[in-house]
Amino acid sequence: MAFMQYRQFGIKSLFRLGPLTVRSPAQGSQWMLLLVAGCLWFANQASAQALNHNTEPVHTSPMAASSWIGIIAPARSVDVVANLEGRLQALHVTVGQQVQQGQRLATLEAQVLQEDLPIAQAALASAQAELGNAESQLQLSQVRLTRLQKAAQAFSQEELDRAQAELSQAQSNQQMATARVAERNGQIERLQTALQQTEIVAPFGGMISLRYLEAGSSVASQTPIMQLMASEELVVRFAVPAEQSSQLSIGQSLTIALGDQSHQRQRFDHQAQISWIAPAVDVASQMVFAEAQLTSPHGQLRAGLNAWVSKDISKAISQRH
Repeated sequence: MAFMQYRQFGIKSLFRLGPLTVRSPAQGSQWMLLLVAGCLWFANQASAQALNHNTEPVHTSPMAASSWIGIIAPARSVDVVANLEGRLQALHVTVGQQVQQGQRLATLEAQVLQEDLPIAQAALASAQAELGNAESQLQLSQVRLTRLQKAAQAFSQEELDRAQAELSQAQSNQQMATARVAERNGQIERLQTALQQTEIVAPFGGMISLRYLEAGSSVASQTPIMQLMASEELVVRFAVPAEQSSQLSIGQSLTIALGDQSHQRQRFDHQAQISWIAPAVDVASQMVFAEAQLTSPHGQLRAGLNAWVSKDISKAISQRH
């Protein structure tokens, strides 16, 4: 019966398994297919044993009520995206390649930006010259008005008013010139930032697990180019029936076995520690989802593998005999 409960998993429930956000349809379908395939495979095996119980000896499986099916997953997995619109000039990595944080992954064409930058720099130089002239005129207007005000008896009110108007105009010109300089500086900063963003780099170290586009493809802002997963940081995601969820707690130690056709010979030789438990029961499946950080990942562990999770290795061993 424990196996048959996994058949009741809804696809939506499987898709939501664990706190890691799935950022692309390709990534979501990949994990759903792996989980569905794993759950149904083990359920079918258990059903076959149940149907043949009158003619074949039944072997006690360690995958009993104290063990739950799960899947090995990367602790972090993101779609690497373009932050601007353009054409993908080159890809510098291949699927399966290990990369370091900050390593260049892809390059967008930058010809237009490279042509616009010197034009913007020339416009900035012109605006700075205008600002210099405006500041000089402002200084002269201030000096003239001060001189007239000190000898106000010698000048008419009309001359004083004209000097005051010239000062006001000079102040306005200086403010507008300052704004133009700021605008040109902002334009240059945006162009320089865009040029930097044409070089797409790895946000963290890991392995390229998928590639969505090829060189020459047109991309829009936030278009996924490839998928990067932290290959050395693995977790196991699993689900337990609601009535068994009280057996789990944050920080609890678990043992992990990889799923294969010989359940009876399965070894629980991987260690994990629970890092997240769903706060509520999933309505569709009546299961509680959880995630455990693998504390001793072996070389044979790979993202996407089916796994069995046990909270007590000694109990799992005793059930095999």
